[in-house]
Amino acid sequence: MGTSERWEGPRGGPWHRARTAFRAALADLDRAEADSVPVTSGVDGIDAVVAEVGSEYLAALHATMRGDPESFALRQSMVDAGHRLIDFLERVDSNEPPFAAPPGDSDRAGFLLAFTDAIAGTGSGIVDGAVRRAAVRAAAMLVERCPQLPSGVPDPAGSSPGAVGDELVNIQPLISA
Repeated sequence: MGTSERWEGPRGGPWHRARTAFRAALADLDRAEADSVPVTSGVDGIDAVVAEVGSEYLAALHATMRGDPESFALRQSMVDAGHRLIDFLERVDSNEPPFAAPPGDSDRAGFLLAFTDAIAGTGSGIVDGAVRRAAVRAAAMLVERCPQLPSGVPDPAGSSPGAVGDELVNIQPLISA
């Protein structure tokens, strides 16, 4: 699939139900807009519609993955990210600087970017985006639980990882959770 082709997405079964729920939600929103009815957020508004449609798509994904675990190359992408995480942690454990903050970034931003790039890799597909999002969430969780972590980002000259090494080794189980 190149950038000029439109991917139609998965078809049939649970995907049909999810697509039907999405189209119905769009039609309801269009009617509300045409009738000048304000669309509210919250339990009875757009949030409920998004949650319902999202649940349909999540159920379709679950059904597809149960039927064919290799669908969308999701499993392999997660395995690859897991290998990159292990490589990253091994570099930290060996006191080899696993990353450096990009020039001009704050320590926190540099850590988030470096961790995400190291774990998510360079793919640009839909599944790669899901892996990247998981890596961003893991990095943010690490910074939230260990605020001192970003200050230990080594500099490009290759200084000791310091707090980064200590904290990542201590909280490795959090990443795997």
